[in-house]
Amino acid sequence: MNFLKNFLAPVSDDKEYITEIVQELKSGKVKSLSQSLFDLQKFSKKYKELIGTAIPTLTLLLSDSSCSTLHAEMILEIFIQLILVNKSNDVLAKKNCDLLFQQKKIIETLFLQLLHKEEAKRRNLSIHLLIQLCLYNLKKVQDGLLSCPNTVPQLVDLLIDSNEKTRDQGTRLISQIILNRAEIQKIVAYEGIFEKIFYIISAEVGSWGVEEYIDQYFKIILVLLKDNTSNQNYFRESGCIQLYSKLLELTNEQISSTFELPSRIFTISRTIKLFQSLLIRTGGEFGPSTKLTQGILGKYIDKILNLATETIVPVSIRCESFYLLGDIIYDNEKNQLQIANFKLPNDGQTNQNIALNLVILSCWSQDLNERVSALYCLKSFLQNPKIQILVSKELSMRNKEPLSKNNNNKDKDNDNDESEKLEMENETKNQNEKKIVNNEKESQNEFINRPIETKNIDNNNKEKLKIENENENVNVNQNQSQNQNQNQNQNQNQNTDKNQKEIENENKITKPVYTIGNILTRSLFANYFNSKEEFDPIRTYFASIILSEILRGNPESKSIAFKSIIYQNEKEVRYLFPQILETFEIENKSKNPNDFIRIGLLLILFYWVFESPKITEILLNEEQEVTKFVSLLINLIIGEKNIHIKAISTLIISSILIFNKKKNEKFEKIIETRIGENRIIKIINELMNSKPFLQAENENRIAKIVNDHDNKKNKKKNYNYSNSNHFNNLTNILPIDLNTNDPENFSYYDQNFIKLTKKCLDLIKYYFNSKKNQIAKSLNLPENFSIESLLEELKNYKQMNQEILEKKSQLQKNLKIQQMEKEKNSNLKKEIELQIQKKKSQFSKNELEIEKLKMNVIEAKKERESLETKAQKSKNDLLLKIVKSKKQKKECKQQQENIQMILDRLNSKITKYQEKKITLQNRVKELESQI
Repeated sequence: MNFLKNFLAPVSDDKEYITEIVQELKSGKVKSLSQSLFDLQKFSKKYKELIGTAIPTLTLLLSDSSCSTLHAEMILEIFIQLILVNKSNDVLAKKNCDLLFQQKKIIETLFLQLLHKEEAKRRNLSIHLLIQLCLYNLKKVQDGLLSCPNTVPQLVDLLIDSNEKTRDQGTRLISQIILNRAEIQKIVAYEGIFEKIFYIISAEVGSWGVEEYIDQYFKIILVLLKDNTSNQNYFRESGCIQLYSKLLELTNEQISSTFELPSRIFTISRTIKLFQSLLIRTGGEFGPSTKLTQGILGKYIDKILNLATETIVPVSIRCESFYLLGDIIYDNEKNQLQIANFKLPNDGQTNQNIALNLVILSCWSQDLNERVSALYCLKSFLQNPKIQILVSKELSMRNKEPLSKNNNNKDKDNDNDESEKLEMENETKNQNEKKIVNNEKESQNEFINRPIETKNIDNNNKEKLKIENENENVNVNQNQSQNQNQNQNQNQNQNTDKNQKEIENENKITKPVYTIGNILTRSLFANYFNSKEEFDPIRTYFASIILSEILRGNPESKSIAFKSIIYQNEKEVRYLFPQILETFEIENKSKNPNDFIRIGLLLILFYWVFESPKITEILLNEEQEVTKFVSLLINLIIGEKNIHIKAISTLIISSILIFNKKKNEKFEKIIETRIGENRIIKIINELMNSKPFLQAENENRIAKIVNDHDNKKNKKKNYNYSNSNHFNNLTNILPIDLNTNDPENFSYYDQNFIKLTKKCLDLIKYYFNSKKNQIAKSLNLPENFSIESLLEELKNYKQMNQEILEKKSQLQKNLKIQQMEKEKNSNLKKEIELQIQKKKSQFSKNELEIEKLKMNVIEAKKERESLETKAQKSKNDLLLKIVKSKKQKKECKQQQENIQMILDRLNSKITKYQEKKITLQNRVKELESQI
């Protein structure tokens, strides 16, 4: 009761009262501790500085083991209010935080509050206070935690606490306290945080709106694993990979459920990123611990492949799965062979393996994200030389002579009679002639079957083609039945049977054959040989990247690809290598040459020519027409504006110079006179200093993609992507921006190309230096004489000149900067003067306003005095009226008393008259009775 009285009682001066409480706490002479703590809590926001002086005594009270829960809660609430940052009291809050950190073992005492499991409010307040202190000085809080490691299990158990508020606050505290501190990360990991988070996620997944909670837990795991080899080893060796791989499972029922799907997709995406964080590259290669992780993840390749290849799975998950697969199989032969043996279900055309599916998706998927991710996986897959050889064997066509409807007519049944053929020839002559003409054109233009379409996207188009063929055949049968006589019923039945067989044969033959060679050649050369194809320079570029990866550093795959036939009929045979040269020449001669197509084809040729003496001999052979290509490259080196096309052309010419075993003096003289050593080295250095090259050199996954795909200048036909707005900021194979011709916005390179470029530069320097040494020997120069020393002196002289020029430019820049600063200072002075004048005018205006206000105040005082006099008069009048009213009241009272006396007398008389009346009535009744 005293507590409530003190609470409700008004305080005359709050500040004096609080100072008394603080002094009592410091002296230890407290009348009522709970009352004083309550008052401090009440005024902690208002008097932060005054109550902050009591922090040492409050910490002593809190650290005391005999401190009750009520007192501990009050002290913690006081601390929280004292360090809360307000806009007006930022300095006071920081000052109180410094005071708190100055107290010995304050952090330990706050962590020890977590041991009170049954007291939820006390734990929540201590967690909240620790979070605020982490925001102010994280390092000191982390040091305090390390001084009392026994509380770490209680800290980790906050994630699975029964109180929801405690769980949320605990996750926030853990996510902050593990930042940039390997010791704490290690202790927390060994307390089983990975396992607990897995069980939390597995319980939450499938619920609605839990993505934010799941994201918090995955962020904690990523922080614990980043740059921490100890935790990575523990995660790998303790079976956590096996646990988290269960989160990659996605059934048809879960996909069909709109309630479960969002959280499950989000969980799968975060799990894939978690596994990717374990596959870290240092210098573009995996370390020994990462290779162990690859081996463990290789056990779950089937799950990841199911996510990557199932059409019911969302595209974003398929793309992330392909990226993860690329990291798992990178430089790992066992995993590469495992994925090579994985076969997709039969789609009715061919039994596709994973390599074929990756090629189809890379070239023909309508979603660019999926194409890029499949290409990334395919590049990792083609690192194995054995797989390169196997894939290179698939480059030749399966059907070397394209089949058409004209050829189909030759495949009629031999069992039919000659008389039936003669009867049908007259009726179907005109239709067959039209078919023959059309199919002859198609056979000349098409060197592969009809357009390949991806398994994931174009099933509707395949059904349309089948329906169209069936409708055409039905129309033919109807025309035949109208032209025939009604009496020939038997012939009609035979003809219909025959037409049905023809339809079956046509459907069997016209089914598109899925092979790697068909898809790549169709993507590379579709724009020049098949008018039905949709022009897409990115598709051509992707196909060229795939082919260059097949050829890279593998002489056997190069020789197999050189013999690959892409088209064959009775008149001609076309091979892959000459067709690439011819296609490049055609594209280069066009009015608007496309840079993607030209660079893609040049990359193929560079990978093919590098370390290939046979190819160099073919390119320099005078008897063949291929030598035109070399002259074309020389012209590009001299006159091309695009640095990338120019540089790759120089790399090809340099490779021909380096790896050609047979001397060709004409070619060498042309290179020396028209290009020269300095230009070659300069162009390659410009390429290596370009932004895309440096970007690809610094990044593990090569680059980022830009979001627009509408190139009006390079556009020959319309080409669009279904999800063009959904591939922003995607880490992938190449960054492309088709809206600009600026070379700095393009990047066509990866780590393999960078290594070959540097190697080619070293070899071309060695080639020219060895040639100079030969010339020196032929001139009988002294032994001490060296061209290299002269070149070094020249380089030093050039460097000196460059330094002088740079200093001059710097001085000029400094002078310009000084002039700019002077101008700025003068402008500032003018602005300051203007501001001063404005302020003076404002001051004068303010003085006038003040005078007006003074006059108003004087007038107000006069009005006030007049009002006071009037009020005094009215007051006197009221007093007189009050006196008169009092006299009137007394008179009224006397009158009332007199009236009351009269009324009393009347009442007594009335009572008497009533009694008399009653007696008279009684007598009357008696008389009546007597009568």
